[in-house]
Order: sequence, then structure tokens, then C-alpha cells
Amino acid sequence: EINLSREFISQDVILHFSGAKSAMYVYINGKYVGYSQGSKTPAEFNITKYLSTGNNLIALQMFRWSDASYLESQDMLRMSGIEREVYLYSQPKVFVSDYYSYTNLDDSYSDGILKDTISISNASNEATVRNISLELLDGEKLIYRVSESITIPANKTFKFNSEKIIDKIRTWSAEIPNLYGLKIVLEDETNANNNEYIHRPLGFKRVEIKNTQLHFNGKAIYIKGVDRHETDPFTGHVVSRADMEKDIRLMKENNINAVRSSHYPNDPYWLDLCDKYGLYV
Repeated sequence: EINLSREFISQDVILHFSGAKSAMYVYINGKYVGYSQGSKTPAEFNITKYLSTGNNLIALQMFRWSDASYLESQDMLRMSGIEREVYLYSQPKVFVSDYYSYTNLDDSYSDGILKDTISISNASNEATVRNISLELLDGEKLIYRVSESITIPANKTFKFNSEKIIDKIRTWSAEIPNLYGLKIVLEDETNANNNEYIHRPLGFKRVEIKNTQLHFNGKAIYIKGVDRHETDPFTGHVVSRADMEKDIRLMKENNINAVRSSHYPNDPYWLDLCDKYGLYV
């Protein structure tokens, strides 16, 4: 059971499962919402129309086995249930539905290539104007900024693109994991409650194979890696952030520079740690 305010349910409310194994049916206040299978990928449901102010009941029917079990039957302990975090979030009718940042280095390996595509979706029945801006930050220092006023048609998605060459970039590698900050802001000049802010780390690197040798940022490297399963001796497939931090500390202490995410998409927090401390994935 969860208690929700009128203000919270005035926008679209999304129920997010980061990982549930192997399959599940979802019900809100006794009404069927949807079905999901795929243990290590997120599942999201727009539950706005099923909610009311005050107490709401979220119910799940979990299945240990499904046809997905045969596809997911890797060399791992057979367990089932909710394995990662579950949460609700609200979003306005006009929102950033996706973004992709491509980074690379030029042939001199000194300048960074940045290409961004930001998808803004309009789930309302009216065309809407928004201000979209993208910033690249080095700590608190602004490196690059682009902004534009855009019109998103009703029930459509608008794609905002930008490209930039960044001079004398600080490259990311396992040894020196330099990270920049990518900041996306979507603003409604008429209602600040509709504003959206995204801030994520970003690294610049170049991966090549030359004469069968792996090169990273123009230099030959060797992969010294390990497999890693999301498994805890006491909590099974539920791995805490503290345990992830312990894993990466042990790997760095033992000169491991790469991790194989056998055999599924890992918890996004683990990828954040690999970004931060320097592990090839």
C-alpha cells in the first residue's frame, strides 16, 4: 500500500521495476495493469488512470518460471522474485523520453567529438513550446552550451540534435577515468512545475583494433578482466550498493581493468561505478 497526494497524481505516474524474475502480472487497486518478463531489464507501467488520492494498493503475481526462463538459463543460481529497486515517479505530459550522447576522439586523439540526440515527447493533445538546452561541464566550468526554443506537435516526439568538437579533451580510461558532466534542461516558461533536469557523467574515449591488437585512445592495451555475476551469499540476486562498491574496490586493488557482465544487463549503479573508478565493460 502507498499513500499518494493529489499533487503527485496530477501528472503521469510511472511504476518502475529495475529487475523482477522471471515474469509478473501487475494490478493497481484490483485492476489489471500489465505483464512483464525479462529479469534483468527494467519494466515500466503508466499507472495514472488506476490511481486515486490517498491509499493505493499495488499487487503483483510473480512467476518463477516462464518461457523467458529457457532464454535466461545461464550458468547462475536459479532464483526468482524482485531483484532490484522498485519506485514510482511522476512526469509532465511533455518530457525527455530518451537521449543519446555519442563521444569519440579525432585522429589526433586530443580533441573530443560530441554528438547528442535528445527525444522530447508530447503526450498531450495540443502542440507545446519548450526551451531545450544542453551543457557540457568540466566540474563547475562550462565547456559547451546549446539551446533552442522548440515546438512539439501533439502526441508526437521531437528530436533535438547537436554536434561539437571539444578542444584538448581530458580522455577517459581505466587508469585515468576523467568524466565530464552532461546537463539537459527542458523548461516551460509558463509553468515551472513542468521543467525537467537531467545530469549525467560523460567520458571521451576511442576504441580501435589495429593489426589484431586492441587500442584504447591510440595506445595498445591488454584486457585483464573477470566475469562478475550479481550474486550475494546471503541475499541471492539482490546486491546492495555497498557490495557493488566492495566488488569494484577489490578489482581495482588487484589491477583488474575490465569486467564481463555475465550474462545480462547489470544494475545501472554498477555501470556508474565503472565510469567513476575506471573499468572497461
